[in-house]
Amino acid sequence: DRPDVAAIGWASWRAYAVKRGYGFFPADAAGLAGAVVEEPYGELTASLAYYLASRSGHWLKLWLLRRLLDVADCYEFVVVVDDDVVATDAAYDLAAALAELPPGYVAAGADPLLDGFNTGVLAARRAGSADVALILEAAWLEPFRGGGDACWLGACAHWDQAALASVHGRLAGAGGAVVVLPYRALQSFWNARARVRIDRRFGTSR
Repeated sequence: DRPDVAAIGWASWRAYAVKRGYGFFPADAAGLAGAVVEEPYGELTASLAYYLASRSGHWLKLWLLRRLLDVADCYEFVVVVDDDVVATDAAYDLAAALAELPPGYVAAGADPLLDGFNTGVLAARRAGSADVALILEAAWLEPFRGGGDACWLGACAHWDQAALASVHGRLAGAGGAVVVLPYRALQSFWNARARVRIDRRFGTSR
C-alpha cells in the first residue's frame, strides 16, 4: 500500500543483487493473490487470498520463506525483505555473513528497539532447512498456542515479529531459533537519510 516506498526499496535491492551477483525477485502480495508465479519457479502457486483475508500482510514473509526453502533449489540461501527496508551498503557481503549461519536457524536483521531482531529481513540456509521449516511453521501457529495471542494475526503491533520472538524465547534453552545479523550493517528502514545513502552508493535517482 506504499508503492513509492516499495519502489525505492526494490531499486536498492535490485542494484545490490546485481552488484553482488545474487538473484532478486520482487513480490507484490496483492498481485500474487491466487496467481501462479511464472518466474523464477513455475510450481510456486501463491494462493494468498485466504491468508490476506485472515492475517495482516506481515505474515506472508514466513509463508514465502517456508515455501522458497522447498522450491529454490538453485540457491544456497533465501532472503525475504520487507518493502520498507532498503539496502544501504553495496560492499556488505551478505553471502559471507549468511555462511556463518548455523543450519537450522533463521537469520533476522538486528533491532535493539524490538525483540533484538526485526523480521523485516529474514533469511535461512537451505541446508538443514527441515529444522528451519519447523521454526517457521511453529511461528505461523504461535498465535493459537496457549501462550500466544490471536491479535497478532492483524490487530497487534509486530504481528509475525511477536510470534517468531515467542518461538525464539521458548527455544532459548536449546540455543533459540534466530541468529541476529549485525545492526544496520547492510540495511535500514526507509527514511530520508537512508535514501541519500542509496543515491550515493548505488546511483539511483531521487
